[in-house]
Amino acid sequence: RKTLEINPRHPLIKELQRRVAYDPEDEAAKNIAIMMFRTATLRSGYMLQDSAEFAQTVEELMRDSLGVPKDLTVDEEEDDLDEDDKADEVGADDDAEHDEL
Repeated sequence: RKTLEINPRHPLIKELQRRVAYDPEDEAAKNIAIMMFRTATLRSGYMLQDSAEFAQTVEELMRDSLGVPKDLTVDEEEDDLDEDDKADEVGADDDAEHDEL
C-alpha cells in the first residue's frame, strides 16, 4: 500500500493553503492541487488513468500562467496561400517533428 505524504512546509503547499483559506472555491488552487497529485503519481512510477485529462489540465494551467483565455481557439489556416507558400511550408516541416496543442 502506497502513502501520499504532504510536506506542510513546502512553498507550494503553503501557498495553496493560503489561497483555499481566502477562497475555498479558488479554481486555480483546485487545479494545482489535482496537478500536484497527478505529478506525484507519475513520479512514483504509476500511470495515470486519463492522460488526456492530465494534458488538458496542463494546458489550462499554461493558459492561466500566460493570461491566455481558455475559450480562445487555434486560428484557422489561411486558405489563400499561393502554391509557392504551400510548398515552402511543406518543405520546412519535412525534417521537424512537432505536435499541435
